[in-house]
Amino acid sequence: MEHLASMHLKLRVLIADLANETSKPAPDMPALSAIRLKLSQTSRARATRLEMMFDGARASAAGVSPELARVVDDARQARLFSAAHIGKWTLRAIEADWEGYCRASANMRTFMLSQIDAEAKALKLP
Repeated sequence: MEHLASMHLKLRVLIADLANETSKPAPDMPALSAIRLKLSQTSRARATRLEMMFDGARASAAGVSPELARVVDDARQARLFSAAHIGKWTLRAIEADWEGYCRASANMRTFMLSQIDAEAKALKLP
C-alpha cells in the first residue's frame, strides 16, 4: 500500500504541474505533452497496482473487501473517462482550442484529485 501512496503523491504533483501549464495564456506544447505523458503513465501504473491488489485479495482466504472492490471499479470507470478526454483533446485539438482544453483539463484534474482522495480514504492511506 505504501507504493500506492507514493503514486498518489506523484499524481498530485503532476496534476499541479498540469494546472500550472494550463494557467498560461498559450500552450507550451512540448512541456504540456511531457506532463500529459507522465500523468498518463503514472495513472496507468496506479490502476495496474490496484488490479494487482484486487487479484491478490481475491486469491487470499480473506477475499476482496468491499472498499477495495469499489476502488477498483471506480478506477476502471475513471480509465474510460480519461481515455475519452485524451481522445478528444489531441495535440491538434489543444492548439486549436486552448481555452476549451484548459476548462476540460480543470474538470479532469478535479475528477482525478477526488478519485485519489476517495482511494486514499477507502484504503486508509496517508
